[in-house]
Amino acid sequence: MVNTTKQISARARARAASSHFYELEKQREEVQGRYFDSMDAVDKIYTQRDRAIAAAADRAELAASGAREDADAAIRDLLQLNVSRQEIAQRLDCTLMDVRRAIDAGTGGPGRAGTPSDAAAHREGSEPADVPAPALQ
Repeated sequence: MVNTTKQISARARARAASSHFYELEKQREEVQGRYFDSMDAVDKIYTQRDRAIAAAADRAELAASGAREDADAAIRDLLQLNVSRQEIAQRLDCTLMDVRRAIDAGTGGPGRAGTPSDAAAHREGSEPADVPAPALQ
């Protein structure tokens, strides 16, 4: 009987230990689930942030394009007034590359189409002063 009592007691302790183990495992799985749910929420927030940033960048680009076109037109107007490219860059505190880009933007050069005012000037038969030669590639 002593063995039977010891065996019963040992089985009871084993059941308690097993029950405790399963309870801890259940708690760990719940915490893991909470972690994964939280990280999914973080990913969703970052995705929304990235979309909002991209949308804001698109709106800013669209808004800035009109101002950029006006600035490019001002550079081309200075060329029409026989101001050299070097002097334009100095007066406007920009690079010669900026001046060239503005010229290209107005003449349908690399990367951008001409402005409507340039198209009208070509229809009338007049050529803008200081039109660059096409770049060889």
